[in-house]
Amino acid sequence: MNKLGFLMLSLLFVVTGCDNKNSESFIEVSELPAESQTFLSTHFNGVEVSYVMKDRDGIYVDYNVHFTTGGYVEFDKDGAWEKVSRLTNGVPNSVVPAAILSYIQEKFPNAVVLVIEKERRKYDLELNNGLELLFDYSGNLIEIDN
Repeated sequence: MNKLGFLMLSLLFVVTGCDNKNSESFIEVSELPAESQTFLSTHFNGVEVSYVMKDRDGIYVDYNVHFTTGGYVEFDKDGAWEKVSRLTNGVPNSVVPAAILSYIQEKFPNAVVLVIEKERRKYDLELNNGLELLFDYSGNLIEIDN
């Protein structure tokens, strides 16, 4: 590559790098995707929202809903939940898939789910007893960490 070609390519990277498509902004609950609004009204009815943050990172968009009582829910661009964290009150049982909830209630009857996260092909849960459980999407236990 000649010097002029290298210079032009470098200039292109500098110019596109300066075009800041990354931003965070506060929005209202009513501005969330419909699926997010339904999730909140179903699983967090009566829980007061402190603020909602829309985060744009290039072409990727996600939403974070924070509650006045602590905790938050992360949603993807389409409004599907990705993570629920409720370190003070625990994640509502209605959020946890039935097979996983059944396993936890049977094996750890006094445990409370503090965090549940949907990852690629698995759920990652943190319990108040210090255990971290990994399940596949069918509800089968993959791993227990402490």
